[in-house]
Amino acid sequence: MPDEQRPTKEFTTPVDSHVVVVKEYLTGRESREIENGYIDGAKAIADPNAPAPRLTGEIANQVQDKLFAMAVVSIDGSTEGIVDALLNMKSADYDFVVKLVNEVSKGIGFSTAEKKTS
Repeated sequence: MPDEQRPTKEFTTPVDSHVVVVKEYLTGRESREIENGYIDGAKAIADPNAPAPRLTGEIANQVQDKLFAMAVVSIDGSTEGIVDALLNMKSADYDFVVKLVNEVSKGIGFSTAEKKTS
């Protein structure tokens, strides 16, 4: 299904009432891309003396940013600068959106907030 036809849900953040539109699911291709980000990042910093590769905060943040860009369609009607808009939110609003995006990435559906179908 093309992106423009993929179902979305609209949520309002709890503090500043930002309107956030999120895809209802990720495709297998998108999920694989997120997984590969973690794997590639861990390989890049692998310590031959460590029992398992380490994952740095920088790599985790890069993958999280990619997930934001994939899962969030718009914030307050804008489709530009999604990651920066999220990072500039108050922490309670940011945490609210992180939880939504994590639910999308895990394919478990939304439980975080009142849903509004778009």
